[in-house]
Amino acid sequence: AITHKNQRFILFQQTLIIVKNAVIAQTPKIYINLGTHNEMIDEHYDTNESEYQTAKSMTLQILNHVNSIGAKWNFQTCSKFVLGALNWDDAATSPTDLLQTLQASGRVEIDPRDKRELPIYPYNISDVYHLLDSCGVTSTHTVGGFLAYPYNNEDWTQFRNPKIGAVYGEPWQAEIIWGGGSPGHVQDLNNYGVWKPKDGDSYANLYSHDPNANLWMVGNGCAPVISDTTTSVQWIVDLINSNAQHALNGDWPSNKFYNLTLMINVRDFDQPGFLTKVQTVLNAIDAQVDAGAMEWAFISEKLSAFETWSQQSNVSYSQWSCEEATTGNQELEADNFHLYPNPGNHEINLLAINKNVSFQLINSQGKIINFGELKQNSKAVISLENLEAGVYFVKIDTRTIKIIKE
Repeated sequence: AITHKNQRFILFQQTLIIVKNAVIAQTPKIYINLGTHNEMIDEHYDTNESEYQTAKSMTLQILNHVNSIGAKWNFQTCSKFVLGALNWDDAATSPTDLLQTLQASGRVEIDPRDKRELPIYPYNISDVYHLLDSCGVTSTHTVGGFLAYPYNNEDWTQFRNPKIGAVYGEPWQAEIIWGGGSPGHVQDLNNYGVWKPKDGDSYANLYSHDPNANLWMVGNGCAPVISDTTTSVQWIVDLINSNAQHALNGDWPSNKFYNLTLMINVRDFDQPGFLTKVQTVLNAIDAQVDAGAMEWAFISEKLSAFETWSQQSNVSYSQWSCEEATTGNQELEADNFHLYPNPGNHEINLLAINKNVSFQLINSQGKIINFGELKQNSKAVISLENLEAGVYFVKIDTRTIKIIKE
């Protein structure tokens, strides 16, 4: 029989669970990682030993810092870099080659990428997975970047079924798709959250959750990038701190799941001061980890964290766009366009709504410094990176809006 004492204890346990779930709901945490891409075009790691060794040296220096602060790093690689490790690092026989060193650290998860350069490099994502295996590395079943809408049959729907290697003929099945990009990066899938895209190659289906689908989409948030043109990373530090404060202050919805990725590219590793920039941003993230606003997590760990959160919150999926996360900035919205953030210190986004628009970025002296055209329901990212702080104007069709570069 259940005694009054047992009843009180059960009630106490239930109360703890309610309080725990309430705390989880009120104080969302941002799961964050460092992400790295190498590419096929204009990169020659397999044929140029010097290029590979330069990349290896910087990779090891970044790894040292990742280890020192306990960060998590998804190293997403194409075939050329793996072939370079085989050619110049004895990766098939040496346990101390770069790729095995990364994995042995426990701080790096290696994801294959589906990039080819025909006819010389026909390796698809399955082949890259098996190339990595020949190096002694067990890579993941995470797609390390894909095109967010159909483009030469390279969209996400190709990963619903096992991919058969074009070179080795072995199967590989994706479990997670991550990093949805677009040609020219004008309409990238920058979303916080985790969901299962509906079958069918359209943006509407990509954003539609289908509980019966077999692929999880893990978002990358606003996905800030330290690139070769990044003169200052303060805007990224500001973004990190802003995200953290919104989470700690309860500004964001409690029924959403938040994940963010800081991106770097191997092709930029030889840029002067690049290591310092990476270290600066990683340190800013780690400070927010210490504050309890963020948690280091691999992409695969983000899915696991989401599944736990989903059970506790009874929310089956989550989506929260980068645009929605720019809380605190002035945003300008008209019938035919959406301009944000304003003020800005790195870039502003222009979203065309219902019609095509043309735009010009004009300085205070009336000089046109950027211009373009935008099709309806698409987005342009207008860089402010190399501009001095001050007042600028964006002319959209016949309307002119003042913006501020901080």
